[in-house]
Amino acid sequence: MSLNDSSRNDFYDKQLQSPNIIRRCWHNGRRILIHRLVAKYYNGGVIADLGCGNCTWNYRSDYIVTGIDKNREALRYAINQKRIAHSVCADVVDTGLQDGVVQLLVSSEVMEHIPDTDGYLKEVYRLLSNNGIFIVTLPYDTCCSLWKPLFALQCFLKGNMQRDPYYINKCGHIHHYGKKKLKNRLRLIGFKVKEIGVYYGMTLYCVAYKEVET
Repeated sequence: MSLNDSSRNDFYDKQLQSPNIIRRCWHNGRRILIHRLVAKYYNGGVIADLGCGNCTWNYRSDYIVTGIDKNREALRYAINQKRIAHSVCADVVDTGLQDGVVQLLVSSEVMEHIPDTDGYLKEVYRLLSNNGIFIVTLPYDTCCSLWKPLFALQCFLKGNMQRDPYYINKCGHIHHYGKKKLKNRLRLIGFKVKEIGVYYGMTLYCVAYKEVET
């Protein structure tokens, strides 16, 4: 296993202190972005982080978060860091939780890894209460983005030259999203988009909500 393998329980915390200034700025910027979006849109109720990893965005422990991840060690680590209060060890496409139990759901750097994208988005939709908020971030992976050439260079240096299996496998990224593609996928599932944008040319983010017609 590579030392950079994302299955390590402290993988994302390590990125926040990376000697690579671009990687360090990207990870720190993303956690600040998510924290700001949660502060802007949270109106009470259950907050969940789907595929939470280290849940670095809750770095000040401002929120009581339920972390959902299939990596038990990452969940334990996030609890020890006081970033999540409750843990659910489950797959992101089948959490086993009840319908409509979450009022705000965060999912960061997950969607680009999931083969069953529709299953993942349908699970998010199912978990959310009516008017529940979905905050999603992922790499801004388009031909005109800053992220794409920097990621390609990183994969070349650490994958092709250093033979790091994690980067040879493109860090597990199997989907590529720009604003239009992300917005269309969300709308197909039934989400309404409140806000979508790009953070410093690297992170694509969207705030959507579930509106059930009565």
